[in-house]
Amino acid sequence: MKKVIVLLILAVAIALPSSVYIVKEDELAVVRQFGQIKKVHVSEKAFVEPSKEDLKKEGVITSVVDKKGLNFKIPFITSVEKYTSKLITYTSNTETINTKDKRKIDIRMYAQYDIVNPGLVSIKMNGKRYESKLNALLDDKVYPVVIKTGNSLSFDEFFNIKIIEPALDEKREKLNEQLVSQFGVYIQDASMYRKNPPSENMKSIESKMKEEILKESEEIHAEGNRFYNEKVALVDKNKKITVNEARQEAADIKANADQEALEMIEKALRVDVEFYKFVKRMELMSNIKDTQIFIDKNNNIFEYLD
Repeated sequence: MKKVIVLLILAVAIALPSSVYIVKEDELAVVRQFGQIKKVHVSEKAFVEPSKEDLKKEGVITSVVDKKGLNFKIPFITSVEKYTSKLITYTSNTETINTKDKRKIDIRMYAQYDIVNPGLVSIKMNGKRYESKLNALLDDKVYPVVIKTGNSLSFDEFFNIKIIEPALDEKREKLNEQLVSQFGVYIQDASMYRKNPPSENMKSIESKMKEEILKESEEIHAEGNRFYNEKVALVDKNKKITVNEARQEAADIKANADQEALEMIEKALRVDVEFYKFVKRMELMSNIKDTQIFIDKNNNIFEYLD
């Protein structure tokens, strides 16, 4: 009896590892029985909800679950394929494209995508070396979209981030409809990794850039001169206005002072004319000190001395 129990324990110990499988939080899984897909483990928070109908189109009727962690399987007849739920980065080779205005550009693009339906990836990519096969898929599906976008834009538009990114985003959304339903992958971001003019065109581009820079600098210089001349003219005008106003103010002050002096003299004359004569005569005498003068007999300059 003890031997039987021991044998049962040994059998359970041997069979248990092959009866369970674990799907980690950053993993997706495809469960097969006799080679046929029976269950697909997807991410609970997938960027795009995977569709069971897409699997039915491929002739697979199975269950799609978002359960992770410990799961049970039938030993020896059930196999489990694991896939990453993390973002996968794709980088293309360098290719030369022609813009709408017949300019050449060497471009290299990148994309970040995730697997939303590992069942379709398992069917289309055969479950082996799926990342390199998915990259080849993007070479075939995504890269032509970028090339067509470049063909539809001018050289300057292609290097304008406000134009190229909306154009790529619009194409990416349409492309994702096909990629999700047919291959189970969704591109979250796609853009230019590198874009440079071909080396043989660099001299002509540099020459054109120099011409544009020179033209722009001349325009800026002319604008600066115009601004300077306007400011100088304005300062001169303000200077003339200020000087004229100052002169006018000085003339007004002098006129007022002269008028006030005349008024004071007139007032003084009205008060005592004789005293005024006396003061002025004394001033005259003080000024002719040590001076020889000739006067006639009728001059009364010294009458106040009598």
